[in-house]
Amino acid sequence: MEKEKLPTFRCTTDFASLKVISEPYVVFTNRGYAPVVDVENTGDGVKYQFYIQALSIAKKFEELKKDNNENFSGLSFRVKKESSEKFAPYIIEKI
Repeated sequence: MEKEKLPTFRCTTDFASLKVISEPYVVFTNRGYAPVVDVENTGDGVKYQFYIQALSIAKKFEELKKDNNENFSGLSFRVKKESSEKFAPYIIEKI
């Protein structure tokens, strides 16, 4: 059975509080396969797909997993882009 496709989370320069509700899986994109996790916005309860291939995201998630039994599910964090530039790094803080 195919998994329901959630909308993609679009990061801005304002913090959003998210909670990971799945382990990583891959989705097919126009550039090949990409790793994602499902997240829930803790402010409004909306669920999204969150792409995790950016190095600034992957490095922080590796740190956060250590305090979570090496699991992605259950991680709570705030995220924003450092600037409005297309390839600006992400800023992630544990909450």
